[in-house]
Amino acid sequence: MKSFYSKVVIVCIVALLLAFLAGCSSNEKAMVDAVKNGDTAKAQSLLDKGVSPNLKTDDGKTILMLAAYLGHTDVANALIAKGADVNGKDQDGKTALMYAAEKGNIDIAKLLLEKGADLNAVDNKGETALQIAKDNNQTEMVKFLSNWGKPVAKPTPTPTPEATPVPVVTPAIKAITPAKGLNNGSILVSLDGVNLAQGLQLKLVSGETQIPGVNVKVTSSDKVTCFFDITGKAAGQYDVVVTNPDGKTVSLPKGFQVEMFVATPIHQILKPIFFDFNRWTIRDDQTGILDQNLAFLKENPKLYVILGGHADERGTVQYNLELTAKRTQAVKEYLINRGIAAERIIIYAYGKDHPAKLGHEEAAWQYNRRVDTLEWETVLTKDQVIDETIK
Repeated sequence: MKSFYSKVVIVCIVALLLAFLAGCSSNEKAMVDAVKNGDTAKAQSLLDKGVSPNLKTDDGKTILMLAAYLGHTDVANALIAKGADVNGKDQDGKTALMYAAEKGNIDIAKLLLEKGADLNAVDNKGETALQIAKDNNQTEMVKFLSNWGKPVAKPTPTPTPEATPVPVVTPAIKAITPAKGLNNGSILVSLDGVNLAQGLQLKLVSGETQIPGVNVKVTSSDKVTCFFDITGKAAGQYDVVVTNPDGKTVSLPKGFQVEMFVATPIHQILKPIFFDFNRWTIRDDQTGILDQNLAFLKENPKLYVILGGHADERGTVQYNLELTAKRTQAVKEYLINRGIAAERIIIYAYGKDHPAKLGHEEAAWQYNRRVDTLEWETVLTKDQVIDETIK
C-alpha cells in the first residue's frame, strides 16, 4: 500500500509541475524534465541561462522537492547552489526534506540538512520529517534523522609506537679490477664491495687530483662498474673512494695504479673505442679517445689504419657480425671526416667470436663492445689482428 501511495505522490508532483508549466517558457519546461530525469548537466545549463531554482506550481511544490523525492542528489545540489529555498513549503506544509524522508533518500536529506534545512519543521498535519520517515517504514532514514546533530564520540587515540632506529649502513670496498691502467685513455673497472647503493659516486684520488667515475652502473649491492678517464694523469697510486647517496663514504687506499703510457712510433695498437649495448653510434665519452688516436694517425700518414669490431656474447652470430660491421664503419667515417684517407683504412667485423674479456657479467660485456684500432706499416689479415689484440 505504501509503494502504491508513493507512486501516486510522485505522479501527482510531476503532473502538477507539468500542468503549471503548460503556459511557461520552453526553458522552464525543459528544467522540469531535467529534474525529473536526473540530468544534472542540463539542469545546470538552464540555471546558468536564468531559470529560477525555486520554480514551483501554484500549490507551492518546487523542483527541489521533486529532486528530493526522486533521489537526484546532484541536481538538488545544483539547485541549492543557485539559491533554491531548502525550507520552502507547499500547500500541505511539506518541505523538500520531508519528501526525501518519505522516500528514504538519505544522501539528499544529508545535503539539505547541511545546507540549512529545518529538521524540526512540521507540515499541516503537525508531522516532522522524522515522523514521516517512521510512517513510511524508512528505517535507515529514521536512524539518520534521529542521530543528526548528535556529537560523534571521538575514538581513543592509539599511542604512537616509538620509531625503530634505522640501522646505519656503511659501504665497503673489497677489490677493484683491473687495479691499474695506462694513462692514455679511459679504463673500464669493476668494483666488488658491500652495501653499494644506487646513485653512488666513485672517484680516484691522489693528493689534489680527483678523477670521477663516469657511466657508473650499480648491478647489485656488491658490484659496480664504471669508466675512469686517466688520460694524461700522473703515474702513481690512487685511493678508490665510494660515496653512497646518504653521504656514507669509504675508500680503498692506494687501490689503483696509473701507469705511464709510452707510445711507439710504428705499428702500434691505439686505444679501443667502446660502445653501448646494441648500439653502433659513437658515444660522447669516446670522441676524446678517437681524437687522440686521430693525432697519432695524422703523424704517420703512410701507415695503414686497421679497425676490428667486436660485440659481447649476447645475440646471434649473424646479428653480431652485422652490428660490429656497423661499429667499425662508424669509426671509419669519423676518421675520414677528420682527414684520414679512406684508402688507408681496413675494417674487420668479428662479431662475438673473440672476446677480450671472459665472463658473463656487465663488466666483460662492456669491454667486449668495442672497436680496436691498429696503426701498421702493412695490411694485417683478420687472424693477425686477433693475434695482436687478443692476448
